[in-house]
Amino acid sequence: MDAWALLFGLPCVGLLVLMVLLAKQQARAERERKDALHRFAAHEGWQVSAGSRPPWTSRLPGSNPNGVGLTMTGRVGQRWVTVADYFYETSDSEGSKKRHPLSVVLVHFVDRCHRSR
Repeated sequence: MDAWALLFGLPCVGLLVLMVLLAKQQARAERERKDALHRFAAHEGWQVSAGSRPPWTSRLPGSNPNGVGLTMTGRVGQRWVTVADYFYETSDSEGSKKRHPLSVVLVHFVDRCHRSR
């Protein structure tokens, strides 16, 4: 019985350790990406926000109001521009979900939202 436990237990433990290491690597890469975006935004005078629920998500695929991650807004030339991380999910007939990440760029043609700046 001990040999069987060792034979099946060791690969399971190894797989678990590998999954933890990969999750840590992904988290570190995402943190570095966000830090780089914050540095860019600070250098360019842009504003950064996270977790907003803007109304324009209704016009995107999936119409997911909770799908907006990091959002940056600033000037490009004479226009205000917003760049955002966005995702939506779809399900197949078996209930399996697939996540669709997108980068969204909005150009503000009306300046009324930013007149106080």
